[in-house]
Amino acid sequence: MLITPRTYSASQTPEQGAVLTRAEGASRFYTLAGWRQAPAEAILASDMLLVHQTGSVRVGEIARYTLTYTPAADPILPIPSELHVRVKNTSAIPLRAAYLHGPYTLYTACYPAKFDPNSKYDSQESEGSPQFEPYLKAGGNWDATIKIPAHFGDSHALAAGRVEPGHDRSVTWVIEIVSQVIFSSSAVVHFELLVGRDARSMEFFSGGGAGMGPPGKFHEHWLPETRGQQVIATKGVYSKSLTVHVDGTSSLWNSPPLPSKPLSQSTESSTDDVDGIASGLQQLGDFTATPAPKPPKKEFTWWY
Repeated sequence: MLITPRTYSASQTPEQGAVLTRAEGASRFYTLAGWRQAPAEAILASDMLLVHQTGSVRVGEIARYTLTYTPAADPILPIPSELHVRVKNTSAIPLRAAYLHGPYTLYTACYPAKFDPNSKYDSQESEGSPQFEPYLKAGGNWDATIKIPAHFGDSHALAAGRVEPGHDRSVTWVIEIVSQVIFSSSAVVHFELLVGRDARSMEFFSGGGAGMGPPGKFHEHWLPETRGQQVIATKGVYSKSLTVHVDGTSSLWNSPPLPSKPLSQSTESSTDDVDGIASGLQQLGDFTATPAPKPPKKEFTWWY
């Protein structure tokens, strides 16, 4: 197909008609590859990405990520005023019609770790508000933000280790992804989680851009000996300033753990219990072996 100079010139304009400079992050049109970010923009987006996770959930399953961000450990300054979160339902869009086999939808939420739904929450201005999406369809995206408190604003003081008294050195938020499948035990809903310092990195990696490495897969975080426990994600986390704890359905079901005794104490207590039961049975046997005394016979006197 012949492309005229006018057609090629028009192809350099984004679909929205906005004219963006390369410094503002505009994409560039390549004849064979189509619209792609410039190499410098791709490197910048990779530096801004903090977390990239993928996984899947079935009926009744949940994936919970607890993120702890420590600005003092972040090598990139200045400290962002907020972190950007994107959850994507990566199931195929035609599965939206397969309602009776799914539905292939997700419930997702992002809220501070200090948030308690059973008590009044008064920290919206300083620590941010809980956000949620109850019906994330197949192929859809949902964006949220993690607010960084104002006392983290002095980057140089924080880099030197000086934090205002009475303030934490980190901020912790929880991201939950819950399956809404109810009609089939074989239906699987796939998801993708991105956390970055700016919205540009979200757009780049949501469009299929290559990251700093393979994403962390939800079911690969557990080893056979750590099944049913909370684990720390080591794959798909690209900054030392962020610690990600991962919970699944089994680990959440087992928390808080049931009280248990040490093995030595449990052995001694079981031995005592066995001895007590044996002595009780012996006493019961002695009691049943001894016949009960018969009541004396009554004598009647006849009067004539």
